[in-house]
Amino acid sequence: MTTLVIVGNDKIGGEALQKIISIKGIDIFCDRSTNLNRVFRLIRRRKISFILVMKMYLAEIQRKGKKPGKKIPTIKSNQNLFERIKENKYKKIILFRAGLIVNKKIIDSGIDIYNIHAASLPAFAGIGSINKALILKAYSQSATLHRLTESIDSGEIISEIGYTLDPSKSYLANENIAYSSAIKLLVNTIEKS
Repeated sequence: MTTLVIVGNDKIGGEALQKIISIKGIDIFCDRSTNLNRVFRLIRRRKISFILVMKMYLAEIQRKGKKPGKKIPTIKSNQNLFERIKENKYKKIILFRAGLIVNKKIIDSGIDIYNIHAASLPAFAGIGSINKALILKAYSQSATLHRLTESIDSGEIISEIGYTLDPSKSYLANENIAYSSAIKLLVNTIEKS
């Protein structure tokens, strides 16, 4: 059984890709569904603040490493994902930093779909979770593997790896702490598959 792993199109996704690229039994795609229009919609809907977008953007610029290269196959939409599932008959999908909101048709298809979130659930669900944890001084956190449901970051938690944020460090350093644990959880999950 081949597992499909979908990583985000940023340097964190690139770091995860480097850790899993040589693991056998998986196909890796890069989620390239996020664009500036989507970011502006999230700001307009007040799902994320402009200040946090800028903080995250600056962290991405300062972060070492590279985004997944163009040679990594792309997922851009639910239709695109559904086509890949049909072609390859995947039984399991693991999302890591994927911005694509997976639709009900795919969730209800019978495939085991999991998401790795870099903060404790349910308290720190959704986008901007590391920033929220820092603001609330909730420094003890966990990267979580959970079943994907229609409601963002609300499915059954399967496993966790704990970590501690450090308020004396930069936002970038704290993102690195969180995503180091999330990448470890990704590797562990794939190796157990």
